[in-house]
Amino acid sequence: MVKRFTVGLICGAIFSISTIASASSGIKVDLFPAKFLFNNESKEITSEYKVFNYQGYSYVPIRYLAENMKSYIHYNSKDKVIEVQYLDPSKAIFSDWQGYFPNVKVGNLKYTPKGGTTEITGSYTVFNDESKNTIAFSLSFFDKKGKEIGRISSGGDISSGEVKNFSATLTGIVEENTEVKMELGIFNHVIKRN
Repeated sequence: MVKRFTVGLICGAIFSISTIASASSGIKVDLFPAKFLFNNESKEITSEYKVFNYQGYSYVPIRYLAENMKSYIHYNSKDKVIEVQYLDPSKAIFSDWQGYFPNVKVGNLKYTPKGGTTEITGSYTVFNDESKNTIAFSLSFFDKKGKEIGRISSGGDISSGEVKNFSATLTGIVEENTEVKMELGIFNHVIKRN
């Protein structure tokens, strides 16, 4: 009986010492309630997320921020990189020029001339109540006189809130100030154009 008590006392002491040692290498943070305004719209943080203060700085879960700012966030475990993608509001953002499904957006367009062609890259997203979507869209480019320079098409399967990148080559030269019209062709297997 005394042996068991002694062994138990020694194990308890070792556990206590290791707990104290590991606690000393931790950091002290203060949790605090916070309210958020996204473009003047109040959003309460849900109980699954915690906001804390450490050395005078506030730390907010990036997923909470990204989702409320209509961004897509993904953790790339292979490269240990947090990827945040969004449509840059400082650049033109396009939706269907005739008003079909205005929750499908295209933006972040970048033009790279290559000889007589232009490599066009950009991003697209959709926000709706469907978890999975299939979209196809085209972008038409016009010169200063309103004449069409050319058209590219892209799209694919996309989750609501996700942002995907695309790349296409256009025959012709397109510049930053070129007029662009976006046309939604297919949305969730329904053809929107003939």
